[in-house]
Amino acid sequence: MYIDKNIDISIIENQFMRNRNTFKDIENSIQETYGNFIKGKVHFSNKVKVFTNNLQEPSSKEMYYKE
Repeated sequence: MYIDKNIDISIIENQFMRNRNTFKDIENSIQETYGNFIKGKVHFSNKVKVFTNNLQEPSSKEMYYKE
């Protein structure tokens, strides 16, 4: 079904989430099984935490920064 397809996944966590380690915990739990498919890491900042592909920082012009 997904053979020969590139799938890019971004996970965004806003600043109001109570448990700020949520995505780090998710990353650690899926690393063993799905590590081959994960290209990025969880980025922590004061405004938005983004799971980015290819370790690129998100653009400040994106819609989730304007909300």
